[in-house]
This record gives sequence, C-alpha cells and structure tokens, in this order.
Amino acid sequence: MLLCHSAAVKYTGTNIKLPKREEIGITIVTHWWKPKFQTLASREAALRSLDFMFGWFANPIVHGDYPKVMRSLVGYYTEDAPASSNAVNHSWTTDRLVTASTTNKNGTLIGAATDLDWLFVYPKGIRETLLYIKEKYNNPYIYITENGYAYGYNASVPIQEARKDSARIRYHHDHLWYLLKAIKDGVKVKGYYAWSFWDDFEWDAGYTMFLLH
Repeated sequence: MLLCHSAAVKYTGTNIKLPKREEIGITIVTHWWKPKFQTLASREAALRSLDFMFGWFANPIVHGDYPKVMRSLVGYYTEDAPASSNAVNHSWTTDRLVTASTTNKNGTLIGAATDLDWLFVYPKGIRETLLYIKEKYNNPYIYITENGYAYGYNASVPIQEARKDSARIRYHHDHLWYLLKAIKDGVKVKGYYAWSFWDDFEWDAGYTMFLLH
C-alpha cells in the first residue's frame, strides 16, 4: 500500500497539476485500544497495537521509517534462523505481542456490543484516536473516511420500526459529539463520512448486516 501511495504521489507530482492548496492523502484503517489495566505493560501493549496497525503506514509517511517497536520485534525477517530452531508461526497478530481480543473487564464490556463481533460502541475512542494522531503525527488534516454501526438482518422487524433506527442515530450523535471536542482541542478534522447503505457489502459480513441510515 505504501509503494502504491508513493507511486501515485510521484505520478501526480509529474503529470497532474493540482489546484492551489490541494493535497494528496492516504486512507489508513485503525482501531483504538485501551489498556486493560493501568500498568506500564498494559499501556505499552495498547501503544504497540496502534503502531502495528496505524503506525505501520502513518509512520513511514510522516516520519520516514517504520515504528521503532516494529523494527525491534520483526527483526527476524532479516535473520537466518538455525536449522535446529523450533518453527514459529509468525504473523501480524503474534508479532505485536498483545492479547487484543479482550472486550470486557471484570464482566463489563468496553461499550455496547453490535452484531459484528469486532465492533463495540465506544464513542470516546474517536476523540482519543484523533488526539493521538495529532500529537504523534504533527497534527495533520484528517478526513474520517468511514465510521458506522451495523446490525443483523431480521426480516421479522416491521419496516416502520426499523426506520426509527434509534441505535444508529445515537451512535453517530455520540461520535460526532466527541469529534467536536477533538476539533476544539485543535485536531484538524476536515470531514466525516458515515457508512452508507452500500458500504461493506463486499467484505466481512456481506449482506447479513444492515448499514442503512
């Protein structure tokens, strides 16, 4: 993705004259992680998760290199392992040395569950993510290219009831409220795009989820 982005920027720079003040950006997907415990180990684990998802792409673009923790933990890719060493299945999820599947603490969920097993409603997270990007990546202009709430298809729910869509209304209300707080904190947010009816049919849960507003 970084190589494609670089090629597009170079092509635009030599072949297309952009209007004044126009900029080229990149879309990076990320989650927000919270430390399960207020310990140094938990806080470092949360930051590693961010580096291994968001920083993997943002760091080279803004700072010119991969995050230091990735350089440190993924060094085996350039080393010859002894023939007698035990085989280990390395992957993005194991390299970061994080147990990131925990969604509750002492029986309390981090936020309301949705019908997607990886998506929990935690509006504060959008502000925390934006402040993190502001501080670590030189306060760039930010366009949130997708954010949304999904629920499972249920043919037994009457259309008039489904149209009320109170859970999704609350979802966007709360996220936009924290987004406004981030803007007041100096984050340069320029756009917010919600999931539309046609979003996400091509991956994950396909047509089994409703994203309609």
